[in-house]
Amino acid sequence: MLAVAVTTSLALSVPAAGAGILIASHTGPHASLSLSRSSGTATVPVKVSGGGFGGSEKVSVFFGSTRMAVTRATRAGRFGPVTIGVPAWVSPGTRYRLWARGWTTNRTASDTFTVPADGASWPQYHDHASQDGYDNAENELSAGDVRLLKLKWRDGVGGILSTTSPVVAKGVVYTTPQANGPLDPPVVAISAAKGGVSLWTARIPAAATAQQPLMDPTPAVSGGTVYVGSDSNVFYAFSAATGKQKWSFQIPFTSGAQPAFTSATVADGEVFFGAGGLAYYALNAATGAEIWKYQAGVVESASPAVANGVVYLPTAGLVALDAVTGHVVWKNPYGHMFTSAPAMAKGMVYATDNAGSLLAFDASTGTKVWTASIGGTGSSPAVANGIVYTGSTDGDLYAFNTVTGQQRWSFPVGSGLVSAPSVANGVVYIGANSQERVYALDAATGRKLWSYNLSSAGPNERVQSSPAVADGVLYVNAGNLYAFGL
Repeated sequence: MLAVAVTTSLALSVPAAGAGILIASHTGPHASLSLSRSSGTATVPVKVSGGGFGGSEKVSVFFGSTRMAVTRATRAGRFGPVTIGVPAWVSPGTRYRLWARGWTTNRTASDTFTVPADGASWPQYHDHASQDGYDNAENELSAGDVRLLKLKWRDGVGGILSTTSPVVAKGVVYTTPQANGPLDPPVVAISAAKGGVSLWTARIPAAATAQQPLMDPTPAVSGGTVYVGSDSNVFYAFSAATGKQKWSFQIPFTSGAQPAFTSATVADGEVFFGAGGLAYYALNAATGAEIWKYQAGVVESASPAVANGVVYLPTAGLVALDAVTGHVVWKNPYGHMFTSAPAMAKGMVYATDNAGSLLAFDASTGTKVWTASIGGTGSSPAVANGIVYTGSTDGDLYAFNTVTGQQRWSFPVGSGLVSAPSVANGVVYIGANSQERVYALDAATGRKLWSYNLSSAGPNERVQSSPAVADGVLYVNAGNLYAFGL
């Protein structure tokens, strides 16, 4: 609880949606105000309590210049808690005054309420290098208004889009459409506001065999550069503004190796990825120079997670490496294969295996903390507010307590699920492969808040990628690229 006492002999300038207003000054006893929270986004509830007002007088509660509630003080001059909702007109990254005024005494008290800056980007797979899939800055879409989502645009640039997840940076959406003909997947940059014709398309050389990609890497954007691998065993860096190639890195050919890449993870001036089905690499993000290589033996489609100077690699077991040197910090030779990207959050690493389990490991030691059954091969986990979420090929989305592994809830999404969930502002988003739908669920309870039938816009629009949320817009790659907004 936050309590701020305000002497009523002072004049208070209170910023509102437009110009500020002036609360009249009055002498007398001190009045005080306390809030259940000091920050939040539009529509979130705030409990307001006060003291030091006149006995039994009516009290108005304001957010900026907007009166939100009228209540009555007790004989002792106290009121509340009164629950109000943060107005829809608030602007991200702005501080407001939440205040109360007595009708009879005109005594006032106030406190500051902050609306955090909006999450305007989703720059790599699962948003952060830690791959937690949680946009903790999003404040436009919420559990209260996500039901109002409508299709803004649908884009099929360059043919059918692949299973890669969209990424967003500085008003541009980047994706890698599935290869058509002899060319590798190009990187496509699309206006986040308008969709439509691509801003640029970076064509990259064809593989010698002109084969289709074995797995489609999600691009990563950092420092004005787009990073992505290709099925010609080359990893590329392109200008995010123009699509012009900055540098490339040739993966050494190994007989029997798969010419394919995991999605890239960018952190602290390095870019990390798995390639060739055998090894993980760390490159200098500015120059493309190799920093280290780790011979994992087996590399599936799962990208590495990076947090606190440690790289977590999903392979036949879980491996933690020093991000700078590539030296092994610890290994857990778990008996099953990890086939999805791990997620690191608050000292724990979460990963799903091919044996139908979600596992939690101590991030500093690699010790397994708990295991939970999910009935099938799991998707990359997302972690937010004490809950870890993962989809399963048994057709359900699961939510577990991050500390104990106890199941909180599950939601039937549809068989063959491979979409990884994403979380933002109390909502978890996931695509349904068999139902051709995308869902928004209450992150705490699993209650369905919204869904959209993608087949209404086009046939066979199955969601196998992870949704992205940026600046109040939900992006979904499902055979075509969709953008949903309020």
